[in-house]
This record gives sequence, structure tokens and C-alpha cells, in this order.
Amino acid sequence: MTAPTIAPATALVDRMRFRTAFQASPDGRTVTCLTAPYGEERLALEVRRLPGGRWRLLSDDETAYTRAVPVAGDQIAVLRGAPGDYRLHLLSPAADRHVRTLDWTSAKLLAAPPRQVLAYAVVFDDALVRSHLFLVLPHEPWVSHVATVEGMLAGGFPLDTAGRRLGMTHLTGDTARPVAVDTLGGDVTPLPGASAQAREHLLLASPVSGRLVLASDAPGHFGVACATPGGDVTFPAGLNAIDGTVAPIAIDPTGERLALRVQQGATSRLLGYHVDTDRAESLTTPVGIINREAVWNPAGLYVSVSTPTIPGELVRAGDPATPRPTPWVPGRAVWLTGAGEPMEAVVYGDDWRHARHLLIALHGGPEAHWRLEFEPQFQWFAQAGIAVVAPNQRGSTGYGEPYRARIDGAWGGADLDDVHALARDLAEARAGAGLPPPMLYGASYGAFLALLAAATAPELFGRVAVVAPFLSGQRLHRQASHPTRRLVARLGGDHVHVDALGPRDLGDLHRRLAVPLHIIHGTGDQVVPVEQSRELVGLLRRAGRSDDLDYVEVPGGGHFPIGEPGGAALADAMIRFLLRDPA
Repeated sequence: MTAPTIAPATALVDRMRFRTAFQASPDGRTVTCLTAPYGEERLALEVRRLPGGRWRLLSDDETAYTRAVPVAGDQIAVLRGAPGDYRLHLLSPAADRHVRTLDWTSAKLLAAPPRQVLAYAVVFDDALVRSHLFLVLPHEPWVSHVATVEGMLAGGFPLDTAGRRLGMTHLTGDTARPVAVDTLGGDVTPLPGASAQAREHLLLASPVSGRLVLASDAPGHFGVACATPGGDVTFPAGLNAIDGTVAPIAIDPTGERLALRVQQGATSRLLGYHVDTDRAESLTTPVGIINREAVWNPAGLYVSVSTPTIPGELVRAGDPATPRPTPWVPGRAVWLTGAGEPMEAVVYGDDWRHARHLLIALHGGPEAHWRLEFEPQFQWFAQAGIAVVAPNQRGSTGYGEPYRARIDGAWGGADLDDVHALARDLAEARAGAGLPPPMLYGASYGAFLALLAAATAPELFGRVAVVAPFLSGQRLHRQASHPTRRLVARLGGDHVHVDALGPRDLGDLHRRLAVPLHIIHGTGDQVVPVEQSRELVGLLRRAGRSDDLDYVEVPGGGHFPIGEPGGAALADAMIRFLLRDPA
């Protein structure tokens, strides 16, 4: 048999350039972002003018701690460094000027309307119990302290065109209230809300119309509220009846329309909502995932999107979907039959069911789900000729609380049944066409579920590749860090589910793992200790497994080493394992 041509993952990394952390100027015409190839720690800072402009490189030596916003006069205010040692820079087309070093612990920058202020800086102390508001000035002393507030100040929206008042959410203990911060005097005053007993977050504000948009859990209500400058607060019936998880992400320059991101399962859609009529209309965007970052200026509404062929980009809503050359394999969302009810899945490969090599990919979590976005690992598989089907089996988020809760206290119960049902359907159809059975891939909880599936129905699978597996929720709970133990206990994973298939514990089921295995684990994993994989591999080797058992331990690697610097080489080795001739 002729070996398939493999597109090395290492050769594809530079093309996987993700753009994130979009920040707009107050007029929405200049946008900055951070960008880097997948898995790279060093980021680049770029700037773009809207509409029509192209991204222009400002710096290629940034880190994940960099914060940047466009300010007046074609300048960019930038915080660089690390907590406790930030450096404030002002970038212009002609210069990159370091103006002050700051001992801030944690900070974010907000754009300020044009006046004698460049930006706002919200700074948090070590314990996140106190917030400080600073003004970033165009002259020495460069920063000026305005206010100190007990609790945390979240968000930040100008409430007037002069930038005198800033709308924020004040978080203290179990309370959340919208407030206005005077950016000159430092006074903090309440903003209109639905109820003094409610937790309410300020989502958007219009400096032109004075309209506020809130998320509220007021008694008798739970949803999105709109407040007028006069203090009237309503819960629009049409807005709160929209199916899916609704998030207002932008308000138009007049303050009369909202942009709504609606998340449903693996995909999201964009709506334009008219406040006065309480009606929404669909807005065209590439099919995939819409992020919370958005810019609405007189030229149009721009949203941050990710699709199977777009790693991350800012696109204008309503623009026609013009086909562009792309090196990436398209993906789409489909509905499949599970063991109990239909389940949604993301697939890569046009004729994925009949591909020579087919991989079932299981997500981690378990509080997670696959989304129709750019997934580097899926592109690596698809470029190598491996089609992918990634199901959101029962227990996945995104489909309502009852669906998610189906595995609480029963890890490897309903979700394992769904994986078996999918694999059985695929294996039978593929056997009839002379094709090999599907393979399995998973990371973290997905790795645990993949190994369970292979141990309890080995005839359905060809090969299994996993990252950071654990033996059982109970064993993980005994050995993991406090945050992981708390999550395991909250979801009932510390109880081993048992039924006719046996206990969901790979320490007991390891002898039934007869399929070829490829296991990756980082020694610095803070979520699933590497000892979990070491124990599993030790059990397998003592049981006589030596052939077709690859164990790769990554020195210093974290929870998902494939996503870290050098991870593409790990992906290449995994792909070679998956494509290995069974003979």
C-alpha cells in the first residue's frame, strides 16, 4: 500500500496566524490586535484603519501581557512587561517611546474619547479586592490617579461624548452593580438598574443616546435589560425570547441598535436588534463562531470571527462571502444519531464518512464542546489525509443544562454510550465498503473517554491517540491540585460509575486495551498530573504490552503540549502513528 503524503504540522504553523485582543479607538476607525502563529509565545502588535485598510505591523516582540489601545493623533498606548513591572509606551508612525515604568500588578487599558486624556487604565491589586482608575496623559507625569474603589471594576464604557463619566460594573462579594465613575473627580455613583436586590452587569452604553444595556437577574426576570437616561428599565420581550445564548456585543453610533451574538451549540450567528421596535434581523457573517470583540463605526459593524478556514479575523457584517484561496480544509456542523438523542458534531473533510482514514475526536472538559472554529489539530489531521468527526455527545455544554448534566455522577455513562453508537454506525458502514474502522483522539477528559471507549469496545476502533489522560475521576481527585479536585467533585467524577460494561476505571480495564496506543503527557501538567499516564503505561507494560504502545513524555510540558512551542513536532509524531500501516 502506498503511504499517504503527510503535510508536516511544523510546516503549517506559520500559516496558522491568529488575531486576537482587538481594541478600537473611540471613533471606531482604528483597531489594534495581537497576533502570532499557533503555539508561539512571542506575539506581534498590528494596527488597521477601518474601512478598507490593511493590517500594519507595529512590533513583533510582544507577550501575552501586552495591552494596547489606539489613542488620539495616530498614537497607540501600550503596556508591556509583566505584572509588577509594566512599561508604558506611546507608539506613533515615527517612534516607539517608553515614557514610564509602573509597578502595577494587573492592568487593562480602555480607549478614551478625544480630550486631554489618551486612555484609561484600570489597575487591580494582588488580591483583586481593590481597583484603581488612572488616566494616561499625553505629557508628564504620563499617568494620573483618579480613584480607588473597594472591589473590582469590570468593563468600561464612556457615558458621554466628552469622556467625563465612565460606566463600569462594580463587583463586591456577591453583589454586582452598574456604576458611573467620574474620570476627573473620582466619584462613584450608581447607574439605573432593575432592582437593588439583583446582580446586574453593564454590557454596553451609548455616549450619544445615554442608553444602557444590562445583564440582570432581577426578581421575576433573568436576561437583558435596557435602561434610559431617565432611569426607566425594561426587559424587552422580543430580545429575551431569542433562542440560544444571547450576548450584546456592540451598540451603533446613534445608540439605537444593538449587535447580538447568539450562540447555539457548535455555531453562532449575528443579529441586528432595533431597540425601539424590539425586533431583530439576521446579519451576514462567515459561518462559524463570532467572538465578543466588535466595532461599530459609521462605515459598518465589524466582528471578530473564527471559522474552520479563518484562524481569527475582524470582518464587516453584511459583506458578501467572496471565495478566497485558502490552504485550509473546510469544516461544517452536522447532526448525527447518538445512543439516546441526536447530537451535533463538527466534521472536516467533504466525504468524511468514506475517507480512508477517519478520526473520532473527543473534547476535554467535560464542561466543554467542540465549536465550528479554526481548530489547528483538526487542520493538521485533515492536511495529512485524516478526516475528522468531533461529536458533542451528552454531557457537552451548549445544548442546555439537562443535556450537560447527563453525566454528572456518571463519567463514562451516557457520553460513552453516544461514542459507542457513533463508532458502531461508522465501523459497520466502513467495513461494508472495505475501509478500516475509525480511530480515536482525545485530550484530558476526552483522552479518558477515548481510552474507555477502546477498552469497552475494542472491535470498533483502529488506533487511539490521547493527550494527558487520567485513569478515573476518583483517582484524579485523589492526586490532582485543589482546583481540579474541586471541579471533579462538583461534577460527581469522584464517584466511579459502574454498569454492565464494568467500572469506569482504566486501572481495572487496562487489560482490555488491545488497540495500538499513542500517549502524550507533559511533566509540568497542573491539571492532570503526569503520574496518571505513568501509572497507566506501567500497568500496560506489566500486562505484556510493548508493541504499538508509544508513550511520549514532554519535559516541562503543560496540560496540552501540542499547543505549546514545539508542539507541532508532537503533532507530526502523532499523525505518523495514526497513519502507520497496520501490517
